[in-house]
Amino acid sequence: MLTEIITHTPPYVWGLLGFFVYRGLAARRDRDVPVWSLFILPVVLLALGIQGIAGHYGLAPMPLLTWLGAAATGSALGYRSLRADAVAQGVRGILMRGSWLPLVLVLAVFFTKYCAEVLIAMRPDLMLQPEAVVAVCALYGLLSGFFLGRLGRTLALYRALSEPARSSPFSAGQTG
Repeated sequence: MLTEIITHTPPYVWGLLGFFVYRGLAARRDRDVPVWSLFILPVVLLALGIQGIAGHYGLAPMPLLTWLGAAATGSALGYRSLRADAVAQGVRGILMRGSWLPLVLVLAVFFTKYCAEVLIAMRPDLMLQPEAVVAVCALYGLLSGFFLGRLGRTLALYRALSEPARSSPFSAGQTG
């Protein structure tokens, strides 16, 4: 049965897996990246999550609200997961400290989506059960939100590095 699942997987899925592994492995090393490149993975994952929900459940309130709630939670967790010293001013843009976490997360996204698609193909009745809908939409939202939260934190830290230090009346030795 596993062989059947793998052989019936469209070729573009393996290309996506290769892209995710490449990006995840690249993230494990310190790297100097242009700001625009930080948007690639969160946007791709956001699109995959929304496509998965809209494609299977439409824009019904329960899946959409589940995804939105989980995405908000994931964003908060993702924002808090990035340490303040993980970002520095780079030559090309942002100097990012390496981490294995992005690789783990992209693989979690890939296998969540892959397993959901296999279950929908094999047991469409099961994937329409409310528990399955909530579980799948919550996982999509949590993982997409986590990447968006990390992106938000990265941009906030980078912006703070780029801003000139603001002077305060107390820094000039003035007393009141």
